[in-house]
Amino acid sequence: MHAPKDMAAAAHIGTDDWGHLWVNGESVWQLRETRGWDYDSDVVPVRLRAGCNELLLRVGNGGGDWGFSLRLTDAQGEALPSLRFAVTKDR
Repeated sequence: MHAPKDMAAAAHIGTDDWGHLWVNGESVWQLRETRGWDYDSDVVPVRLRAGCNELLLRVGNGGGDWGFSLRLTDAQGEALPSLRFAVTKDR
């Protein structure tokens, strides 16, 4: 993900079941329980640096269906239209 400048953001996360989120190699959120997916179940503050940023979300499944959602906003929950994203399969 590319950010045009250093900025504060909020990661809105929904997972089924457990999950772990890293931003630029730093662990910023972890859930160690089973639950059903719900949109924006957790909201955590994150710092984005100017230029390239790496987000890694790991999701585990205790059985049955699984899923996730992840969106980034500013601290007030508003869109960040200046971000650009790319998905890779390197990891």
